[in-house]
Amino acid sequence: MTFVAKQWVFLPVVGVVILFLQPFALGNPQVPCYFIFGDSQDDNGNNNYLNTTAKANYPPYGIDFPEGPTGRFTNGRNQADFIAELLGFEGYMPPFAKIKGQHITKGVNYASAASGILDQTGRQLGDIVSLNQQLQNHRRVTSQLARLIGNEAATKEYLAKCLYTFAIGSNDYIDSYLLPEYYPTSRLHGTCVDSLNSEVQLFNEELKPLVDELNTELSSAHFIYVNVTAITLNTMPAGAPEQLSELGGAFVRAALSGVRGHIPPLRGPDTYTSFRLYDRRS
Repeated sequence: MTFVAKQWVFLPVVGVVILFLQPFALGNPQVPCYFIFGDSQDDNGNNNYLNTTAKANYPPYGIDFPEGPTGRFTNGRNQADFIAELLGFEGYMPPFAKIKGQHITKGVNYASAASGILDQTGRQLGDIVSLNQQLQNHRRVTSQLARLIGNEAATKEYLAKCLYTFAIGSNDYIDSYLLPEYYPTSRLHGTCVDSLNSEVQLFNEELKPLVDELNTELSSAHFIYVNVTAITLNTMPAGAPEQLSELGGAFVRAALSGVRGHIPPLRGPDTYTSFRLYDRRS
């Protein structure tokens, strides 16, 4: 059977895809369901139940979120939440770790902080849900959906109308490639180039033709690559890259010290005000 509806798959390595969506009006969502794959950019509680230091279920995380700390690595909403709102959903997609019954019909969030494309990524922090495992979890969810809907063909048609986003890959550098003492990735796949940005840009450039290939081979789906690096650099005010570089350097040093030992809780107003790019409702 051929379905007219196309699956929409966004593939940002790091970042958001809300620029492609229009603010919603009251009524039905633009898509029937939304499935989220990724890392801490989208994790909304899946790591809370794992034996890992990559968690965000304590203050000041969630300080501006109605439910408080939920496992989101932000003071408020994360990028998946914004997308769900723009699509017109009344609520946010539940984390896979907490789904049950009818909750899965609108979508599921599989994202796991510290995870990556490689199965090994983030393992030095404890248990995480790699991309492969997230895809296996999605297979379990689609099987449950088929039982709920009662018809396999109808389930495929339903899923073909949904939106799927993948925001993953940065941890494969931060928690794998750049940590040769933990993983041999950098020794196996080459030496470091001029900067981390140039390394990531190289990966992004190689991803573009892959997306084109997927669109050619899988004509029933629509894959979109989002160049978040270019979007970020082009929308920054003058002087911001230098300021963010200094701020980012401090965060990277803190993150790497956490990788080598443990990730300390973020406490105090000085720490909180450093997160200037977080979600603020007011």
